[in-house]
Amino acid sequence: MPEPEGRVPSPGFYDDLHEKGLINPLPEGERRAMLDERLRLIEEWTGRGSILDVGCGDGAFLARAEARGWDVFGLETSAEAAARARADVRGAIACAPLEQAEAALPRELDAITFWDCLEHLVDPAGALALVRGRLRKGGVLGVTMPNAAGAEARLWGPRWRYLDLARYGHLHHFTPRSLRALVERIVQPSRVEVRFYGSVDLRDVPVLAPVAARPAGTWILDHASGVLGRLGAPMRLGSTLLLRAQVDAATGRG
Repeated sequence: MPEPEGRVPSPGFYDDLHEKGLINPLPEGERRAMLDERLRLIEEWTGRGSILDVGCGDGAFLARAEARGWDVFGLETSAEAAARARADVRGAIACAPLEQAEAALPRELDAITFWDCLEHLVDPAGALALVRGRLRKGGVLGVTMPNAAGAEARLWGPRWRYLDLARYGHLHHFTPRSLRALVERIVQPSRVEVRFYGSVDLRDVPVLAPVAARPAGTWILDHASGVLGRLGAPMRLGSTLLLRAQVDAATGRG
């Protein structure tokens, strides 16, 4: 895998992540349910309309949104992933960084999402500032990323997987507090909610390797991980953060 140049991934870095299956590695059924849940949370606050997904990957989220009547737009820096998105989505997919494509984006949008994307960007605050004024009154911003204060990050400490820049390309690591503070400072929303999903993947715990090696071991550990995730969410220890924020007339365009 190519090494990032300093703290900026090289041009083919995200193509390689897609090729190696390190982006969107969930089984298809689980991934579809996850995307539908994200879409439902957006629709709860803004209904349906037009949506931009920054870092849209292979377009799976946009395809789900399009099927539900949304007008969709996507940005993706991986040429391989953008080509796959164009094959499944009728809406416009641009293969370019946000800073280069910003002028060509719709001037008003009902939702803008950064699903597992913002932490990869050199300037997350700058990216939010670029898109902030394009949200209509009542528009919703959606963000997901690994939780740097979650159970998994606490358990592994300096060995937490997402600290491996060369493997995952995460330039920034956010806690619930720091992500919320960033969004409140840049987007100035009228309301914000942070949710938590997942916990420790027990398949990665070395002492449990003998269990994982048994015929039903992976199933057992996956279900136990799910139980931990449900228990950890109320304590804000979930491994994934999901933030949604809504702008009002004073902060959105128009």
